[in-house]
Amino acid sequence: MAVKTILVKRGLESARTGFVPSLGEIIWVTDTKELWVGDGVTVGGIKVTGNVEGAYIPASEKAAASGVATLDASGVIPTNQLPALAITSTFVATTDAEQNSHTSQEGDVCVRTDQNKSYIKNSGTAGDLTDWQELLTPTDAVISVNGKTGAITLSTDDVAEGSTNLYYTDARASSAADTRIAASSINLLADVNTAGATSDDYLKWNGTNWVPASPVALSIDNLSDVDTTTAAPATGNTLKWNGTAWVPATDDKVNTLGEIGNVEITSITDGQLITWDTATSKWTNTDMPSGVDGTFKGLTDTPSGYTAKGSYTVKVNAAENALEFVDESTIDGGTF
Repeated sequence: MAVKTILVKRGLESARTGFVPSLGEIIWVTDTKELWVGDGVTVGGIKVTGNVEGAYIPASEKAAASGVATLDASGVIPTNQLPALAITSTFVATTDAEQNSHTSQEGDVCVRTDQNKSYIKNSGTAGDLTDWQELLTPTDAVISVNGKTGAITLSTDDVAEGSTNLYYTDARASSAADTRIAASSINLLADVNTAGATSDDYLKWNGTNWVPASPVALSIDNLSDVDTTTAAPATGNTLKWNGTAWVPATDDKVNTLGEIGNVEITSITDGQLITWDTATSKWTNTDMPSGVDGTFKGLTDTPSGYTAKGSYTVKVNAAENALEFVDESTIDGGTF
């Protein structure tokens, strides 16, 4: 039988969609490897379905959305065509039996709250703990503190004192304070500036800081209410208030009888009297008058003795020139 060649239209997909093929007209799209047949009405024709080139998958659908995945040189799907991988499930158990009773698959994680550990399911199928691999913690994690584990609360009683950083004690604090004070300077105070200080200086406030000042020669005249300059003091003077200031003045204090202005004492001896001297208008010291023994009865105008005069009273006599004893019982009406 003679072989006949049937020629069909062929071209790119972009050309197919640009015209309406005639009824029965066959179109082969060279870039998509698709076969189309015209019906005389539909633009681009109708796609032929079924086993075309062994169910050929178009290149545009390979590794594309809504397409098919491809294999790499190792025969596996590249990771860029796979969604993000995640652990299938995680569950909690408190015993070995509970851990093994869970329906699990490779990659599942079991958290053992009784051990404070976690396990991941391996590919084993023994149905015991050999099917699980413990997840290890980093080797640099703190396992215990001074022998304590868990939620740790420490005090100084739990940690021994080191050789450099020592614990506080009253004695150490007091010693440190004494040492600091001994090594301190008054110039460390914020309001003190001792620059330029010399021997015997004192600190004086200048309105801003305490600064060195030379000592002033002290004198009573430096006091604002004392004036010893206007009238210079003399030996024996005292300070006397003049209504404005304390000024030098003669000492008015009387220490002895002879210091009184109208008394003149010279060569005084035992037994002398002070009598008024009309000629000098002064009280002067003089000897006891002759015949006066210095007693009451020794006076010339008093009774000379006390014999039998008990309970008597002394009165002026009728001549009014002497004293005499009077018996109280003879007093008329209780009057002299």
